Amino acid sequence: MSPFLLSFLVVFTCCGKRQTTQIVDVTKPTTLTLTPAPGQGTSVHSFSLPIRGKIDGSAQFWGTGLQTNHFTGKFEMQHRGDYYATNCVIEYRPVGVRTGQISIEYEFRCVD
Repeated sequence: MSPFLLSFLVVFTCCGKRQTTQIVDVTKPTTLTLTPAPGQGTSVHSFSLPIRGKIDGSAQFWGTGLQTNHFTGKFEMQHRGDYYATNCVIEYRPVGVRTGQISIEYEFRCVD
């Protein structure tokens, strides 16, 4: 098999599908369970998780394979790397937040 064809097959079969969700009520603690897109496969090998937002208080994010992150005001967090679980549970805990918005993009990359 040629190196070009092998490279194409690896890129083609390892593609993920970016998904987006939001923290609907930024004033309340929330638990989100993120999973691969339907039909994507279950042999996860990596995970990408950008979180962006703006809140008028402070908050913490933590989850499966993630360190605890503290935020206030306008923020952006990026997690990317090897990951082998079929879901990621994320916890959000606000402190004194009255308004704001938080957007979460995520992508599981699978080999099947």
